[in-house]
Amino acid sequence: MVSHKLVAPLDRWKKHHVVAGRDVYDIYQFLMNGYSYIPAILFERTGKTPKKFFEHLIGLFETNVTDQLLQEDLNTVLPYDEFRKVRKSLKQLTLFLLRAEFARLKS
Repeated sequence: MVSHKLVAPLDRWKKHHVVAGRDVYDIYQFLMNGYSYIPAILFERTGKTPKKFFEHLIGLFETNVTDQLLQEDLNTVLPYDEFRKVRKSLKQLTLFLLRAEFARLKS
């Protein structure tokens, strides 16, 4: 499930030129809680090695995910208290976790 959720933003961007806030939030939750992904699924779905995949995903998040997008998408999906906790830092926290995984793969 984690592997498929990691690929979801790229699929959604490719098809609709949009990234869903719920995908970002789910990726954050999975990585923050130490869930693992299956590299073979990433490769099967994207044709990219995990290192290249994470590099691409990070680039997508850096250029196409905004705090405004996340706030608009998540304010009706998350309980208010949870939304308040993450609304200003979700993008940066998720990028931190993605970059940490990318760095791990590079070493």
